Amino acid sequence: MKSTFLLLVSVLTNFITYSQKDTTVTVYFESNSYEISEIDKAKVIETITSLTEEFSIVRSTINGFCDDVDSDDYNLKLSKNRAEAVAQILPARINESDQNLIINGNGEISLTHLKNLNSETQRTKNRKAEITFHLTPKLPPALKTVAISEPEVEPVEEVLLENEKEEIPSYLEGDLEVGDKILLEGILFEGNEDIILEESIDYAHSLLNELKENPEISVQIQGHIYDPYYYDPNFKSPDTNNLSERRARKIYQFLKKNGIASKRLSYIGFEGEFPLGGDPKFDRRVEIEITELN
Repeated sequence: MKSTFLLLVSVLTNFITYSQKDTTVTVYFESNSYEISEIDKAKVIETITSLTEEFSIVRSTINGFCDDVDSDDYNLKLSKNRAEAVAQILPARINESDQNLIINGNGEISLTHLKNLNSETQRTKNRKAEITFHLTPKLPPALKTVAISEPEVEPVEEVLLENEKEEIPSYLEGDLEVGDKILLEGILFEGNEDIILEESIDYAHSLLNELKENPEISVQIQGHIYDPYYYDPNFKSPDTNNLSERRARKIYQFLKKNGIASKRLSYIGFEGEFPLGGDPKFDRRVEIEITELN
């Protein structure tokens, strides 16, 4: 049996499937510096060149950040200088209008004291500026309507090769101490929800198995959210209805349901108080803190 439909043929075959997208580029700096390396300058220009082959850049947002060293006033000024330094290397067509270019100095990013991401590594990652290009697809010169008869085909199951699977990290390895905080890499949530992403299920089971293998360890599960106000003061922090706590509780319930004694578990939500400063999806996360080692 065949089904007939109208297909809009264009150079951009997926033009109609979305109207706008964002792409973010990160530039890193040396301590107390807002000088951009030649490598990062080339990376930004190369990204713009590549993007503008298929998209129009309708707006750009630059957010500057610092590590937690030095005073708040100094860090705020340095973060703004970093954002402005990035603006100076953008092509004139992007930098020519205040309406099309937003520059924010966001000051310091606080350390989260994670066991599996040491303080100096975090500080290195926090000395940065992020350039987000807001894009719309370029309209093709002509669209042509063609009637195409497409035969029905059996769905093909996508097979992930063994060597393409992501390696799931070990969360409870090494010499642990009470107070250690551990980022649960891979355990992420849908935006504005306490629903675990499908690709995060295996990671949650990995945490479960490690807690079963280490019955002497008790943990506090700490939930977090993406708060756009931290990245852009023009945004108002959303009313999340304790979303960070609900995310932590979701992991708590999963572990308890699958055999981890409730006396070994507790949970708390921190809302957007401790952003990681990168892709928003990584702020929709949970961490654990070691509370007992018996």
